[in-house]
Amino acid sequence: LNGLDSGLFSITALGVLSFNAAPDYENPQDADTDNGYELDVLAMDAAGNTGTLSLTVTVADVDEVAPEILNAGVVQVNENIRDVEVFSADETVTWSISGADAGLFSIGSSGMLSFNTAPDYENPSDANQDNGYELAITAMDVAGNTSTLSLTVIVIDLDEVGPIISGLSAYAIKEN
Repeated sequence: LNGLDSGLFSITALGVLSFNAAPDYENPQDADTDNGYELDVLAMDAAGNTGTLSLTVTVADVDEVAPEILNAGVVQVNENIRDVEVFSADETVTWSISGADAGLFSIGSSGMLSFNTAPDYENPSDANQDNGYELAITAMDVAGNTSTLSLTVIVIDLDEVGPIISGLSAYAIKEN
C-alpha cells in the first residue's frame, strides 16, 4: 500500500483491503478530512512484475441516532374506551409494544395504541389488577435504531349509575 491515506489500511496476501480501525463519518481521519480515503495498491507477481491501482475509498454517513418518542410516559383514559393515544416520533418509525400488559393492547403503523377490549374499571385486567397497565413502547427507525418509552396507562372510573328519583309516586292537583 502507498499513498496519502495508506497508513490507515492493511491488506492481506489474498488482496483483502481493510481499515485498521473502523471509520467514523463524523470524525474523518483521511488526509483532507473529506471521507475520501486515497491510496495506491501495489501488486507484484512471482516474476517481479508490478502493477498499481489508485483508488479512493469513500465512507458514507450512517444513521446512528435513535428516534425520539415525543409522548409522555403516563396516559389516563376513561374506562369503556378502546383508543388510548397516538404515539409520534421525530422521524418515521415502526412501532411495537412489550411489557407485562402488552397482550391487552395493539399498536398500529400510525402509532395508535388501543386496548384490544375496552377496559372496565370495576374489573381490571392488568397484571397486578390496579388499573395501571404497564407497557414499553418501542420506536425503530429505518436504520434499525430504537428508543423505548416506559408507559403506564391508567384507567379512570366513570360514574355509570343513573340517578334514582325518589319521592311521592302520585300527586293530587286541585283546580282553582
